[in-house]
Amino acid sequence: MFRFNAKKGSYIYPANNNESVPESKMYLNEGTTFENNVKHKEDIIITKLGVMFSDKGTSID
Repeated sequence: MFRFNAKKGSYIYPANNNESVPESKMYLNEGTTFENNVKHKEDIIITKLGVMFSDKGTSID
């Protein structure tokens, strides 16, 4: 869902240890598949960023 008048955004999620590409760029599409004119807009970009968390610790102290 695209709700804000923004040109850049971030999607941060917990990544797996075996993920090969932790960062990727996604673009907002415009057009319809029915009319076969789907293309991505170059000026609106979402950066998908996988963050790995350590599971080695036993406490936060």
